[in-house]
Amino acid sequence: MPKNRELATRVWKEEIPEERMNNMHRFLVKICEEAGPREAGSVAEHKAANFVKEEFEKYSDKVEKKNFN
Repeated sequence: MPKNRELATRVWKEEIPEERMNNMHRFLVKICEEAGPREAGSVAEHKAANFVKEEFEKYSDKVEKKNFN
């Protein structure tokens, strides 16, 4: 996973522990595999947004999902 670590370090500007990187990767794979392609306003986009909201709720006191019409 050296290329992923290099990219993550450039993006986040800090050293990222392997465990945290693996968690991020698993989360992104989950969104891609379970929600699939996500066109704006699609059911899949809302499903992916719910995945993100649920993940953020693990680490935040308050999470809001904004709906755009």
